[in-house]
Formats: sequence, structure tokens, C-alpha cells
Amino acid sequence: MTLTVRPAVLAVVLGSAAAALACTVGLVGTPWRAPLVFWFVGVVPGLALQGRLGVTDPLARATLAVAVSVALAALASEALAIASLWSPTALMLFLAGVSTVACLRRTAAR
Repeated sequence: MTLTVRPAVLAVVLGSAAAALACTVGLVGTPWRAPLVFWFVGVVPGLALQGRLGVTDPLARATLAVAVSVALAALASEALAIASLWSPTALMLFLAGVSTVACLRRTAAR
């Protein structure tokens, strides 16, 4: 089984990561900040990692994307808090890094 990523998924992951980081540093205004960050934290990390799970059903893939994203955000938040490093910026950087690396590694596996 080869691990590949569709160009649309890669564009969504990279674009969403860039938008979330822009929100974190204050480059995006108030009406767009909350939806962009919630979309990124709640969906994108799982979307980037779901290809490794081998699930083909679209509804199961969507459900797993949300579940994996929320679980990863919770674990990362807890690990950062235990290390006394928690901040919104640190969490966004970590999630953006994990999402980007996961998506690019799947692309490189082609």
C-alpha cells in the first residue's frame, strides 16, 4: 500500500496551517480568527494524518479527522502544560508542524 496525498488535501492542510499561524500572530482580524482557528485545531491535523489509517469510507474518514485532531490537540496541550510551555502560539506551532510534516511525508512517499 503506497501512501499518497491528494493535491487538494495538501493545499487545505498547508493553507489552513498558514491561516492559523497568521491568526495566532494577529495578522487576521476578529471576525475570521475564531472560525479559522477552530477549523484548524478541530479538523486539519486529523486530515493530515488520516491517510496513514487506511480507512476508505468517506464518513469514517471525516469522523476520524475530527477525532484525531481533537485528541492530538488535547494531548499536545497537556504535554505543553506539564512542561510549563503552554501558550496558544506554542500549540498552534506544534499542530501546524505536525500537520505539515505528516502531509509532506505522505507526498514524499509517492
